[in-house]
Order: sequence, then C-alpha cells, then structure tokens
Amino acid sequence: MFFWISLIISIIAAAAIGVVFARRWNQIRLLDPETIRAEKERRARDRVTRQRFDRTMKRWSVPFRQTGKQTMGWIGTAFARLETRMKEAAGVEDEAGRTPSAARADRISRMLREAVALEANGDIARAERMYVEILKLNPRQRDAYRGLGMLYLVNRQFRQAKETFDFLMRIGGADGDVFAGLGIIAEANGAFTEAEAMRKRALDVEPDSPKRHVELAAFYVRRENPRLAWPAAKRACELDPSSGEALEISIASAILLADRKEAEARYERLRLMGYDRSKLQRLKEKLDAIG
Repeated sequence: MFFWISLIISIIAAAAIGVVFARRWNQIRLLDPETIRAEKERRARDRVTRQRFDRTMKRWSVPFRQTGKQTMGWIGTAFARLETRMKEAAGVEDEAGRTPSAARADRISRMLREAVALEANGDIARAERMYVEILKLNPRQRDAYRGLGMLYLVNRQFRQAKETFDFLMRIGGADGDVFAGLGIIAEANGAFTEAEAMRKRALDVEPDSPKRHVELAAFYVRRENPRLAWPAAKRACELDPSSGEALEISIASAILLADRKEAEARYERLRLMGYDRSKLQRLKEKLDAIG
C-alpha cells in the first residue's frame, strides 16, 4: 500500500514540477548567448541557470523527500535531463566542459588536426592521448578511431590496432585504410587467407586507387604468386603512370613471371624517373638473374 501511495505522490510531484518549469520557461530562456559577448557573462549565465534550478527544486521537492530513494532518483534524473536541455538552449557549457553540438564539433576538428601534427612530429604518446580525449567527447568519432588505429599499426601494436579497426567495422566506419591495416596485421600473424581477403576488401572500397592495387600486388609478390600479382601491378600503372611505386612492383611481378622484355622496359622507365638507386640496383640484379 505504501508503495502505491509513494508512486501516486511521485507522479503528482513530477507533474507539478513540469507545470512550474513550463510557466517559467519564458523567463529562463531569456539567457540569449548572442547578447552576451564576454566570458564572464557566459559564466554568470551558467550560474544563474543553476541557481534557478536549485531554488525551484528545493521549493517543490521538500514534501516528497520521504517517498523513497528510487522515486527521488527518477526525479533527479529528469531534472538533470531538463537542465542539460536548458543549458544547450542558453548556449552554456556543462560541468565536463562540453559545448553545444556545433562548438563541440569545431573543438573535435581542432583536436584531430593537433593529433595528426603530434603524430607527424613523432610525439606518439601525446597523439594517442589526444585521440582518446576526442573519443571522450564523442565515443563514436570515426576519424579519431581511424587515427588511433593507424597510430597503433605504425608502432606495431597489432593487438590494439586490430581491436580499434574491428570496432570501426562494427559501427560502419571502415574504409580502405582500415581494411588494408587489417591485412597487414593478418599477414604479420601468418593468417595469409585473411590478409588476402582484407586486401581485396580495401580494393573493393577504393577500386580506382593505385595504392590499393600496389598493396595487393605486393602481397602476391611476397607470396611468390606472379600470376595474381601482375594484373594488380599493371592496373596500378595504368591508373597512375607516374607512380614509381607502381612501376617497381610491376617490374618485380614481371621478373617473377620471367618476362625479361617487359621487366627491362619498365625498369628503363623507372630509371629515367630518377628512382631510388638502391632499389634500382636490387631490381637490376634480379633482372640479370633471369635466364
């Protein structure tokens, strides 16, 4: 019986609180961020909003404080949601420093650029922390997951990289880099069938990318399968005739096929591009070894 009485009182309390806020909403929403330019006024606006909540909550919650922890917990949650909506309408930050959605997106964009810059400068630890901070602001921020996954991959932290890439796949955020990264991890672990599948999926996502064709051809060259390597290498050269990397892998494929004429013609093109001398030397040695 006490439970039903408590429940009825709680419902009446919630309805009364809703009526109060509905009547006073026009006063509270006058906190217009466009009329407040200074940071001090922004903080004052936040303080006033919170004080109004405190006064109203005290006035209307006193008669019902004894209705049980579970009921009051529900009311408290409702208050928190309403306070959040009011702060968003007023344009203020919450206690965690999160701004309204547009400003938060700008902040995340700046943080992503900073993380990339830190990684480029070799500051891996700070770059990782920056990506993690971004994910605290938005737990489903795909660019942050991609950046974090590639960071782990470059540093050969394959377990962490795979976990990150697998999560991206689950939320539909996988792109060519993610599948290529999973291919690298699978190959490093000796899972060659999976590595091949991931390389093909990367190519499916980016069918006109010379890079993806080169990666697939290079995988087949490492597996000493020139029959499959050659079509991918040839296509990479067609997509980007000026790519030294594509030419190099096509020469390696032609050498495995023992096609000396094709390999020499492509080698000459690569030499005229002023390609890396040490790589040219290794290719020349393999060329000369063709019977």
